[in-house]
Amino acid sequence: MKVTPRAVKDLSKNSGFPEEIIERYLEQLINMTFAVAKRERKSCRTVVKKWMHSESVIKPDILTVLTEELENEDELRDII
Repeated sequence: MKVTPRAVKDLSKNSGFPEEIIERYLEQLINMTFAVAKRERKSCRTVVKKWMHSESVIKPDILTVLTEELENEDELRDII
């Protein structure tokens, strides 16, 4: 996984963080970006494992399964 400081700065600016906050807490923002990416990757891996080990005779396309699962998880994450 490649996370560059420039990408984190741009993402933070687009999110509305003030420039002085971005400069002061850049290291923590980078660590948060890694944590979010790791969590998302774990979630996708879990969905793929469920799809691989399902007992159904006809499996849907993996991209369809990932899209549906991730859309449902977004709603749950907003609550958390």
